[in-house]
Amino acid sequence: PGAAHDAPNVSVPKISVPKISVPKISVVVPTFAPGELLNRVVRSVEAQTMPTEDFEVIFVDDGSPDDTWQRLETIRDSHSNVRIERIEHSGWPSKPRNVGLELSRGEYVLFMDHDDELYPRALEAGYAMAARTHADVLNGKETRTDQAAWGISVYTANMDNAIDRQDIHPLIPTNPHKLFRRAFLMEHHIRFPEGRRVLWEDVFFALDLAPHAEVISVLADTPFYHWVQGGRTASSSYRDRPEEYWHWVREIVQKTNEKLSGPTLEG
Repeated sequence: PGAAHDAPNVSVPKISVPKISVPKISVVVPTFAPGELLNRVVRSVEAQTMPTEDFEVIFVDDGSPDDTWQRLETIRDSHSNVRIERIEHSGWPSKPRNVGLELSRGEYVLFMDHDDELYPRALEAGYAMAARTHADVLNGKETRTDQAAWGISVYTANMDNAIDRQDIHPLIPTNPHKLFRRAFLMEHHIRFPEGRRVLWEDVFFALDLAPHAEVISVLADTPFYHWVQGGRTASSSYRDRPEEYWHWVREIVQKTNEKLSGPTLEG
């Protein structure tokens, strides 16, 4: 110790600790045995015009019984902006979405299904508008494979804030294929309802959003999301269980009355 005081003055270079950049967007993708359909998601995120370092993709596998986890490991190892997580099988997309939300670091969060795709400028154009308008939610132009006219009445023009829109609620269609400001979701404790089977969990999610959102932007001039409808899914099985179907209809009506009872929410 004494010798150290006798040492000449030496300029010690300052150690710089790299800052962990905050992604502009976190894309959360729940997976459950998607098979080759997963390739569509991967191709669409690879094709994004937003620089790779500006967004992250978080795959949360819901306990797939096949080789999905090994495939996700391969995807992660070949993509610098991909993270993966595995949970016990929950039986519904809500749990993996919530887990992905907790893991996310982005300013905005987008929930994708494991067999859908983004249009190439989706993240770039969506974030540009959301950041400019300080949107709590950005509802980007969406298409649906099996219905050519689906969504046309929603995406009539760009709207910086459609909160007072009279012709249709700005959160319609009530699915999670949108940009949600992460801090907004965390502040209001908004999550997807969990359970083995919760029909229309995305509608419940939207009903929790509606009373709190102050800015809902609509992006109409740039294709954003392609909802691919093909084979039978878990959520379509309610058609075989009418008692369950009507149970959830009652729950939706009750939730609507509870959440949208204010005078400004009558429409």
